[in-house]
Amino acid sequence: MRLASAVYFTHYELFRFDPTNGQLSDQKILNGHLNAWGVQFSQNNDFLYATKWKNDEIIQFDLTSDDEDLINESMTIIGNATGPNSLYKAGYLQTGPDNRIYVAKYESQYIGAIEKPNSKGLKSHYIDSAVFLGGRTCQAGLANPVSANTFLQLPNYDSDINGKQPMIYPNPNNGNFSVKVFESNEVTLKLYSTDGKLVFQDKRLFNAFEETKYSMHLMSGNYTVRLIINGRLHEQKLIILND
Repeated sequence: MRLASAVYFTHYELFRFDPTNGQLSDQKILNGHLNAWGVQFSQNNDFLYATKWKNDEIIQFDLTSDDEDLINESMTIIGNATGPNSLYKAGYLQTGPDNRIYVAKYESQYIGAIEKPNSKGLKSHYIDSAVFLGGRTCQAGLANPVSANTFLQLPNYDSDINGKQPMIYPNPNNGNFSVKVFESNEVTLKLYSTDGKLVFQDKRLFNAFEETKYSMHLMSGNYTVRLIINGRLHEQKLIILND
């Protein structure tokens, strides 16, 4: 999992974050960005979007190289935020439920949006007046949703009364997979992308030893499946491969 932070006077920072132990590693510094302000990853985790306070630029960094120098060199201005304030323009960034990245515009009656954040450069398509606020005005930020990563405190579901663990198969798959448990119980399934975003959830009664099938359209990549069974957590990595 990646994390990003904006250090207001000077730069942005990138880290690798291990949610199992809370450790940060692999720090990368993106220098030369006075008044660094907002940061948001694309859904596919290939790009970082950023804004600077007292500035109108919407910035994209290409993270695919995983090299600090190349990431710095990849900086691209994909758009400019407008607004009535003579000094402050672009504010915080936030991914919406439609996977667009929304841009707060200070004192504006509109919110900007990055239409295709998984695309490189100008193909990401910034729309400056994407959402009209009906006469209300935006300030510097947007509402932060509660993190979907709320289950780390649950005890592990190591095995059921029969000594068996849940099965998720095949793995890898193309978005079609099955889940099997070995005791009848209500099961909550949650599927997360590599950046910790919840992309699918389901809750139903599972019958012991029966196969429950799931079919979904997902981008190729690594995901995490979390099964909540009787107050315990079973977690497994899932690889999606599409042609």
